[in-house]
Amino acid sequence: MIITEKPEAIADAIMIELDRGVTFLYGQGAYTKNNRKVIYVVITMRQVSRIKELTLDIDKNAFFIISDAREVTGEGFSHH
Repeated sequence: MIITEKPEAIADAIMIELDRGVTFLYGQGAYTKNNRKVIYVVITMRQVSRIKELTLDIDKNAFFIISDAREVTGEGFSHH
């Protein structure tokens, strides 16, 4: 998950450079009450450093949440 002030630009970069689909989740800051788009994307471990680089080139203040997924199935991921 990526929280940023520039969600569209980062989503475009991920889709173009990493060929990954991106989903926008909608959230609201509890303190600021500001609405914002949160980027949700599933990537491989090999893509973690590249997605950080792409994101931070666009928004040096972006906030990342990286977690492991037990299983991912669907286009772009192998079926086990």
